Amino acid sequence: MKLESEKVIILLSLLGYIGINIFMMFYHEPWRDELQAISLSKNSNSLASLVALTKYEGHPSLWFFILFFASKLSDSLIFIQILHLAIFGVGVFILLKYSKVDLKLKIPIIFGYYFMYEYSIIIRNYGIGITLLLLACFFIDKKKLILSSIIIAILFHANIYAFFLGASLWFTVIIHFFTLKTKKIIIGTVILFFSFILLVLDILPPEDHFFATEHLVDFRNIMKGFTIIWKSFISIPEFDVHFWNSNVMKQLFTDKYFSNAVMVFGSSILLIYSLNYLGKSSSALIFFCTVLFIITFFSITKYHGYLRHQGHLFIAYIVAIWLKEIFPQNQFKQFQLPISETFLSKFLITSFFKKYFIQFVLFISIIGSIISYYFDLNYQFSNGKKVATYIKENYSSNCNVIGHVDFSASTISYFLDKDIYYPLSETSSSFIVWDIKRDRDISEKLLLSGFNNEKTNKKETILITSFEIENKNLLEEYKLTLVKEFEPAIVENESFYLYQ
Repeated sequence: MKLESEKVIILLSLLGYIGINIFMMFYHEPWRDELQAISLSKNSNSLASLVALTKYEGHPSLWFFILFFASKLSDSLIFIQILHLAIFGVGVFILLKYSKVDLKLKIPIIFGYYFMYEYSIIIRNYGIGITLLLLACFFIDKKKLILSSIIIAILFHANIYAFFLGASLWFTVIIHFFTLKTKKIIIGTVILFFSFILLVLDILPPEDHFFATEHLVDFRNIMKGFTIIWKSFISIPEFDVHFWNSNVMKQLFTDKYFSNAVMVFGSSILLIYSLNYLGKSSSALIFFCTVLFIITFFSITKYHGYLRHQGHLFIAYIVAIWLKEIFPQNQFKQFQLPISETFLSKFLITSFFKKYFIQFVLFISIIGSIISYYFDLNYQFSNGKKVATYIKENYSSNCNVIGHVDFSASTISYFLDKDIYYPLSETSSSFIVWDIKRDRDISEKLLLSGFNNEKTNKKETILITSFEIENKNLLEEYKLTLVKEFEPAIVENESFYLYQ
């Protein structure tokens, strides 16, 4: 009877999850990163030309390949959104149906911020990485190590954070199974080695790339790096139209250094409790600690990232909970791995919060998804579609559109279904190539001067900017008028101002 009731709960949860996501699909306006990948794939004549363009993206090619073939079937954005939801929905199904995580935890996990919003509604390459990660866990649970290594090999090519999680998972598998299934471990490691070589060749940037080229390792960035546990576990954003990628601590404490200090302290407490919850499972502890070290180190030394990146640490913790159920024992009895046995934990971990720690974290994540849905339903995530609709209704199809800053304005190009001119790179395109040509600043005077030159060549010309031009004298000099100011969007620099 209990088994049957669990099946009913799982089915209802899955149907509810899919239904809510489909509903939200019609209200979420894609932003530039979602549309950039689609535009690149849609406008590439071949896989070779697509790979050449994706080298400027900093991402592996797997998601772009999927979009390339999907665009041959349909150029509908809804089709892509359904495809993305279907891929991530497989991961949700695996978690609900096959993981050994307690059902009382599964339900809040899938209705939390990451599963309900960040990795499902926003169509990026992160959803496919998480689905493959959960599929790999399924095969590890079944002791099918060769199959799991093949899945992880594919996982490497989803995104760099998926690579971090996949490599950490296989490292954990090696430690647990090496003496038991040595031959399979060696074969799997060889498969992953060649996949890693392909990954490096795939994401190796061209010499003229200009994306995330500088990152200063200083006290501020080190401090920010140690806030990641807090940001990923306590996913409550600011209650504000620009909620996305924010954390409520920034709203509670306006001084950024003090808020970071509070989050570092909170991260320390969360780390103690999270390790304690994993108990004596050496495999779960090794996996989570490895991911934590890699993501924190990458954040400090290369790229701090945003919640969509940092959230992979939370996903890693969900996987660690699954691994705890698969491998509950401590293989290294000579070491006191369970933090609950340490002096520190006896003083800091109360029996009540020790028992309900994970429920608290998951409840927080649900609050994050509710806030996200509220603002995404009531405000434009990006105004790109809205601006394109306005242009179509008020200007001719031959209207010359100039967009600045280019990466923001590229969303308008997608919905106009035509190239627009980007002064920053001095090119007309529907997507952005992150090359060295963009390595320059354009003053308002230079921008308006370029607009004036374009206007003399073509009669009907409009300028779209992601910021308001403040120099009124320049506007008067070049006889430029603010025609339309679009209401604030959730992505702040995709609100837009239209000049003519």
